[in-house]
Amino acid sequence: MADTARITQSVVEVLTLQPGVARITQSVVETLVGLGISCASLPHGMGGQFYTYTFPVGSGDPPYTFSITAGALPPGLSLDPAMGTVSGTPTMSGTFTFTVLVTDSMLSTAVCAAISMVINPLPLDLAVLLINFIGAKIYSGQW
Repeated sequence: MADTARITQSVVEVLTLQPGVARITQSVVETLVGLGISCASLPHGMGGQFYTYTFPVGSGDPPYTFSITAGALPPGLSLDPAMGTVSGTPTMSGTFTFTVLVTDSMLSTAVCAAISMVINPLPLDLAVLLINFIGAKIYSGQW
């Protein structure tokens, strides 16, 4: 993530114009470090199970707007454009690549390009498969 500190520097000048009279001026210089978004690896999801992840953003001037500018989220997931939260229940496993753009109220932008999100298939419960198989065999009279 980009450096997200805000630095405020205050300069005070004191000039003596004549004995006993001073003129004081103060100027404030505020330097804002640009908008930043964390592009760390996203946690893996599991097909058929609820998923949520919020992109961390730093600095900039809220409110923020998030969008997908390339690629696509896995089917079943969506991006909340105001919060930067990806959530939902993925309906397909695989690796999905997309780009997230965040824009702040001053129209500064930050981007996470080609993010990969892995959705693993839901593991099959072998016990359930075995019970169903045995039950089918007994019911059909083939055992």
